[in-house]
Amino acid sequence: SSGINAEYGVTFPIALTLISNWAPLPEKGLFTALSTGGQYIGGVLGNIVSGELVGSDIFGGWPSVFIIYGIVGVVWCISWFTLVTDNPAYSRWAPEGEKAYLASSTIPQRPFKFREVPWRDIFTSRPLLSAVFLHFCNGYGYFMLLTDLPKFLKEVLGY
Repeated sequence: SSGINAEYGVTFPIALTLISNWAPLPEKGLFTALSTGGQYIGGVLGNIVSGELVGSDIFGGWPSVFIIYGIVGVVWCISWFTLVTDNPAYSRWAPEGEKAYLASSTIPQRPFKFREVPWRDIFTSRPLLSAVFLHFCNGYGYFMLLTDLPKFLKEVLGY
C-alpha cells in the first residue's frame, strides 16, 4: 500500500508536467484524459491478466504475476529513463521539426519564484478538506474493488 501511495504521489505531477511541455495546446485535454483515465483501464486489465496468469503454468501459477509484472516494471523504468525528458528541447529522440512545433504551440513556463507557503490556510480550507475526504473515499472504494473483487467473484458468485 505504501508503495502504491508513493508512486501515486509523483505520478500525476509528472504526467501534468509532461503534458504541459509535450502536448500542443489544442490536445492538452485529450492527453490529460488519456493519462488519468488509463489508470482505471490498467486496473481492469491488470485483474484480467493476473487471473489468467494465476491459472496458468507459467512460473508456477501465482508467482508469475509478481515475476512478469516485475519484469515489465523494470523494462518500463529503463525505457522511461532512457527515452523521456520533461521538455522536448532536451530530448535526443524528438526530431528538430517536432521540437520547433511543440515550442511554438505550448505555453511558455514562467520562472518559478519561491513564496512562503500559507500552511494554516491550506490545512483549514474547507474546499481542500472536502476534496481530500472525497479523494480518500474514492481511493478506498477503488482499491477495495481491485483487491476484493476476485475473492467476491470466487467465494460468493462461484466463478
